Amino acid sequence: MNQSFEINKIVNADPEKLFEKFRNPEEMRKWIFLNDVGKTEIESDFIEGGNYSVRTSLENGTPLTWKGVYRAIRPNRSIEYTWSDNDVKHSTVKLEFIPLEEIKTLLRIKQSNFRSIKTMLEHKELWLELLKHLEEYVDHIMNLTGPNSSYDAGDSYY
Repeated sequence: MNQSFEINKIVNADPEKLFEKFRNPEEMRKWIFLNDVGKTEIESDFIEGGNYSVRTSLENGTPLTWKGVYRAIRPNRSIEYTWSDNDVKHSTVKLEFIPLEEIKTLLRIKQSNFRSIKTMLEHKELWLELLKHLEEYVDHIMNLTGPNSSYDAGDSYY
């Protein structure tokens, strides 16, 4: 049984800046698990055929690891990669960065190749939580660097 899901989320960032939050492991580490106090380790060879891995711990101490291979990368437009963890082997994830008006992006996430509805729903819930973290991070940075901000950083996060 091949179960899949799709999530569409509007994010207050242009596609280039949002794409960077997924391309750059340092940027990803800042939002993926907001309150992990440096426990998340991300390694990424961001090229087609390159490997990535994410290692962290849940609040209850349970280790969480996923890894995969980048299949297709279209800068600022889409990223496709495999996802494997303890429950899923070679699920496919596709992220699409669709520009909208007013410096916003529709982020479309499709994940497929689940053997059970239960596992598919667990992954969908994880993505919804990750997207909340991403949105909080992007909105926070936007407030720091917006036109009415006194924030001054040579190398802004955003």
